[in-house]
Amino acid sequence: SEIAFQNPGGIRKNLDAGPLTKRDIWEVNPFGNSLVQFEITGEELSTVFSHIVSMKNEPLVVSGITVTVNKSDLKASDLIINGTPVNPTDTFKVVTNSYVFGHFEKFFGIEKGDRWFYDTGFVDRDILVEAAQKAGTISPLEDLRLKIVGE
Repeated sequence: SEIAFQNPGGIRKNLDAGPLTKRDIWEVNPFGNSLVQFEITGEELSTVFSHIVSMKNEPLVVSGITVTVNKSDLKASDLIINGTPVNPTDTFKVVTNSYVFGHFEKFFGIEKGDRWFYDTGFVDRDILVEAAQKAGTISPLEDLRLKIVGE
């Protein structure tokens, strides 16, 4: 997948600097949802980010894309994936957890319709544990993936 979305309500603990344990990951992500992959167009992504910024409760956290949204008119611009501007007609693979996918319209502001999707069966928490073990040292990212202007 090129893009990932996570509901912040599914993140239950902040992590302090220092050693990370499996217990920490279980406390951060106690739900154990499966990961679901689906496809979305560039045009839909623009609508999704406008919706995310308009949400009052629990807007999604994003990875794999940078975007600017003007809060005054909710227009999304400068959508970039892997250094390349997003073409509205291109299709992208997205991953999220089964909870977010189950509430598709609420979180994304577009209809799920009959779009292609695949429930991987992988548990998000297990993937986090595996990624942390492989990484060894994890440093927080300083990048600004969702830039909101015009506030």
